[in-house]
Amino acid sequence: MHTRLHTGEKIHRCEYCEKPFTNSSDLKRHIRSHTGVKPYRCSECDKPFTEQSGLNVHMRTHTGEKPFSCDNCQIAFSTSSQLKSHIQTHAGKKPFRCSDCSQTFSRKSNLKDHMRKHTGEKPFTCPYCPQSFARTGTLNGHVRTHTAEKPYACQLCTKSFAQKNTLTAHIRTHTKEKPFTCNDCNNSFSQETSLNEHKLTHTGEKLYACPICQKTFSRKRYVPIHMKIHRGS
Repeated sequence: MHTRLHTGEKIHRCEYCEKPFTNSSDLKRHIRSHTGVKPYRCSECDKPFTEQSGLNVHMRTHTGEKPFSCDNCQIAFSTSSQLKSHIQTHAGKKPFRCSDCSQTFSRKSNLKDHMRKHTGEKPFTCPYCPQSFARTGTLNGHVRTHTAEKPYACQLCTKSFAQKNTLTAHIRTHTKEKPFTCNDCNNSFSQETSLNEHKLTHTGEKLYACPICQKTFSRKRYVPIHMKIHRGS
């Protein structure tokens, strides 16, 4: 078998899809993608996994372990892939481009989520109410409005949050990090949503409309301020 590592010979073949493998252990792990067998189970929450490595990463959600730290800002992450994506925010790299609107993203998963804005797809449904969502993270955050759970705690103060992205944005109030920079005027922002709203001041677009009179605004927060006119306050 050791010799095959050098020669690249793949004599083990999947009975479901004919994909070849160099050794039997790799084949065994691959077959679970067909059978759905998940033999590794979390001792804390009973969640099952197909591989021991997946379980090891998951356990960090219980222990809070974050062994991968950013050299630029010292923010820590539980996986190396999360750190790699984060580093791109410092470098300003966004290699994943939307084919419909040309918006770019630092993570492939963010592009996939974004594409649902164009398709209108909302495949994730709340188990407590009929509401559906385009992203699992948004669904999970919504579910916590029913359960009142706030599992994401800031390590720099006592605040806790229902959603991880809210915690990430909050941490920047401590670090003063502003990783999202406007290409037109070099203004920087702590949140990507703030950058996207800022860009509208350059394009003149007004995407946020009053539901009563249809007056449009360049920033979402202007809508509730405007609504006071209709409420007479």
